Amino acid sequence: MTTLVVRGMRWSSAVLGSIAWVAVFAAAQGGYVPLGTIEQLFLLAPLVVVPLGLRLAKNQREHRERFLHAAELLQPVAAALLVSSFWLPRGALAGWLASGWLLVSSLVGFTGLLRFLNARRLRIAEACFAVGMLYLPIGGIGVFFSRLGTHLFGFEEPIVLLTAIHFHYTAFATPIITGAVGRALKGSAPFVITLSKVVALGVITAPLLIATGFLFSPILQVISVVVLAVSLLGLAALLVVVLPRVRPHLAQMLLAVSAVSLVIGMLLACVYAIGEFREQFLISIPQMARTHGVINAFGFTLCGLLGWRLVAKPAEDQVR
Repeated sequence: MTTLVVRGMRWSSAVLGSIAWVAVFAAAQGGYVPLGTIEQLFLLAPLVVVPLGLRLAKNQREHRERFLHAAELLQPVAAALLVSSFWLPRGALAGWLASGWLLVSSLVGFTGLLRFLNARRLRIAEACFAVGMLYLPIGGIGVFFSRLGTHLFGFEEPIVLLTAIHFHYTAFATPIITGAVGRALKGSAPFVITLSKVVALGVITAPLLIATGFLFSPILQVISVVVLAVSLLGLAALLVVVLPRVRPHLAQMLLAVSAVSLVIGMLLACVYAIGEFREQFLISIPQMARTHGVINAFGFTLCGLLGWRLVAKPAEDQVR
């Protein structure tokens, strides 16, 4: 696979994906393809967010995980086919093109499952990586049904695609970033370690609770959103704690932006959740996409993943 070397680090599909996403964005802005903000934000995930997250999620001891390796090899092709599906109307052909991404996400999810099954004792930071991987196939199912044009649990668009976004960003990328923070906090004061464990527990359980509440219980949905919001505020605090030990300085800047974006984005999410519970929407879904969605995707997620990629080389680089 084509690899670029930037300051001693291996960059490949994430760089190519970034170029592809910029081209998609330009095409959408020029009216050449009918992609709204939600679709554009989603496509950033398979093209850039997931490859960056998979690099961070590599197990430092089991660096040759076969299913994860297969997922990384297939990811560029599957992402390209998925992007091409958005050029077509929803239907069988678009769904077939999206099925490759469902396969990739399933391989990632199986890797996460194997980590749980094979680990005698899994540290909470490493559990974050495994859970993030386990969640990704749900996002793959969501985008598959979205492109197929089929209802998912009785829900129509844009809810189906928003489900895919939720499980690519909140459920996959956020636990990955939380796991990276946990690794960096190793050896910190007992209070900080305890806080990181509480935050990690909230981060890895809240996405599934939110989805369950959305399906069955509005009250559970609000409670789970509050749990996620509090956990992410704790994560922002932990990012601030770890910043002084972060090098290089560019990574410090990126992680600082990530922490600030996290706070702003979660405040907007709480406002939306409260309005939904009261059936008095204070922020519409399109407004949420243009504000919370953009801040979360670029400010928190992308800056966070890039920052941690600059901090530490992936496991396969360390063993060379």
